[in-house]
Amino acid sequence: MNSKILTIMVPCYNSAPFMGKCIESLVPGGEDVEILVIDDGSPTDNTWEIASDYEKRYPGIIRAIHQENGGYGEAVNTGMREAVGTYFCIMDADDSANTKALLKIINRLKSLEKAGTPADLFLVNYIYKKEGTKNVRMGLKGAFETDKLLTWEETGRFALTQYLMIHNLIYRKEVLDKTGLKLPSHVCYSDNLIVMCPLQHVKSIYYMDVDYYYYTIGRPDQSVNESVQIKQLDQQLFITRLVIDSFSEMDHKKLPRKLYNYMVRNLALVLSTTSTFLYLRNAPGDIEEKKAIWDYAKEKCPDSYGRLRHRFVSRWVNIPGSIGRKISIWGYNFTNNTLNFR
Repeated sequence: MNSKILTIMVPCYNSAPFMGKCIESLVPGGEDVEILVIDDGSPTDNTWEIASDYEKRYPGIIRAIHQENGGYGEAVNTGMREAVGTYFCIMDADDSANTKALLKIINRLKSLEKAGTPADLFLVNYIYKKEGTKNVRMGLKGAFETDKLLTWEETGRFALTQYLMIHNLIYRKEVLDKTGLKLPSHVCYSDNLIVMCPLQHVKSIYYMDVDYYYYTIGRPDQSVNESVQIKQLDQQLFITRLVIDSFSEMDHKKLPRKLYNYMVRNLALVLSTTSTFLYLRNAPGDIEEKKAIWDYAKEKCPDSYGRLRHRFVSRWVNIPGSIGRKISIWGYNFTNNTLNFR
């Protein structure tokens, strides 16, 4: 068995105010974990000095890597290339782990390896945290039976708010290696590719009902902040096209039926989210851009386009005219307000 059961990659960019809490929540994993703290060329604070200090304090557990600024995608590329753990996951430097849950996850991963029943994809829960509001727990019960090795055809029905996200998935490293995934540099929202592309190589899934990842939201400079997403919408459009390309290149007939259905559902969400932000930006040409992204999906995925357009979220954003746009924005605002996402 690999001496490191889990690599946790922590991408950092001007992260000095946050990274200490993140790293301290992970180091109790001890010698079973490898924590890759990757400083992506932070220019304005002492991120690299903090990362280097942690490496000295926890030798054999933490590795600090400095690189020229390449954005989130390039940091993840470095993490996937350098990782030595049997399993791999990502934790952003401004988030943190539930340490007790982390220790349970490590023990379960080791047990699965020892029994010769490894999981290609290990799933957990995550928590939305926002100051001044109640935490929102995002679990996967119902979609996956707990504490059991599953195939895709043994999965259940996903609830409306249940999706696989970067916060709740831990890939077996060899699955990522099979994918050959390389994320684009200097582009946000490439985590959509990490969530989608490797799934075609996942044969076995294990869901552990523990609240592991604390995802902090509400800061005005975050890439998921509405104003930032609108400002960076061209990057989101670029990633949406890459997600479409990735899905179009898969042999859909060889995918397990339930995996194929989930991928269609996920792609419909990506397309619908991008469409809604085009409505919110409302710049000249955005209506045409919204039509163009759906036409691109139709051109690249003709065998799946009917299914894409008939998803609930797809119908919602494709109601024609100004009334349809208003309804789409209302639905977006209602969801965010209900889940305390803003």
